[in-house]
Amino acid sequence: MQTQTVQDTAIRNPSFLALSSDGKYLYAVEETGPGTDTTGHLAAYETGKTGLRLINRQSTLGFAPCYVTVSQANEWAFIANYSGGIAMFPIDKNGGLQPAADAHYFQVSGPHPRQEASHPHAAVLSPDESFLYIPDLGADRVWIFRIDRTAKKLVPASPAFCPLAAASGPRHLCFHPTLPAAYVVNELNNTVTPLAWDRASGALTPLQSPVSTLPSGFSGTSYCADIHCTPNGRFLYASNRGHDSLAGFAIDPASGRLTPIGHYPTRGKFPRNFAIAPGGEWALVANQHTGNLTTFRINAGGELDFRWELAAPVTVCIQFAGKQEYPAVIGTPQGPGRE
Repeated sequence: MQTQTVQDTAIRNPSFLALSSDGKYLYAVEETGPGTDTTGHLAAYETGKTGLRLINRQSTLGFAPCYVTVSQANEWAFIANYSGGIAMFPIDKNGGLQPAADAHYFQVSGPHPRQEASHPHAAVLSPDESFLYIPDLGADRVWIFRIDRTAKKLVPASPAFCPLAAASGPRHLCFHPTLPAAYVVNELNNTVTPLAWDRASGALTPLQSPVSTLPSGFSGTSYCADIHCTPNGRFLYASNRGHDSLAGFAIDPASGRLTPIGHYPTRGKFPRNFAIAPGGEWALVANQHTGNLTTFRINAGGELDFRWELAAPVTVCIQFAGKQEYPAVIGTPQGPGRE
């Protein structure tokens, strides 16, 4: 794997990245709090062979932005502030960001000590990009919004949210590539919740009881982080920080239900983020606390076979551009931040 190091000392603690579908533009959130700045920021870059060129940056209208996603046509960007709601941004033709067109804030909490307030942790577009889904770690809910592109608004759907188990702490969400199903990884109780997706209303409803990401008998401390389906829709993986593994599941091709297939050590500590290559044959894992990126071959039965590793200090986000089989961006924050 060939690597190129590009450093932008102007950005602070970039904790999550998104690439435009053509790979020409990169968007990065600065996960900063009130002790660092008056707001979090979203930065837009133009990519190129010589590195990155900053186009501009905009306020996220909240603190600790921890997730960004962009539409396929690169017309909209959506962010989640861990402390301060969500926002949507129009994107100019040159890749630059306009000020946020809409924002929403949630006044809710949960029973766990870490659920003293709402904590949006992701902003995920539905496959048809009609809806936006917000797993809220602090509220044990996935908020659902319909996207009104004409009015430049996020309109609460009906129902406006999907409730999850108390003290579960939903963190990230992914959709099945073909079935009307979605999967939420829950940080606080180390589970995956399979959900049926209604394409017309946007509603999410339970498809199966939550499935543990940890092996039977494990008694240590662990927190789930990331979740992804393979492009062929056969397998799903979730990362465990503490158990330091990827939990693997087979997906029933008719119902979308999950069956555990194994736990695979990530050969490093605290796998906060991982990615599956577009071809579906490789999984790349970012081990935040040991500064290494590990690569696994996904075999025909969904098992993961370790192949090689790469030094990548404090890596917290991996992104692929288009259909290429190697990551276009490996993101590394430049200071301490929320995990």
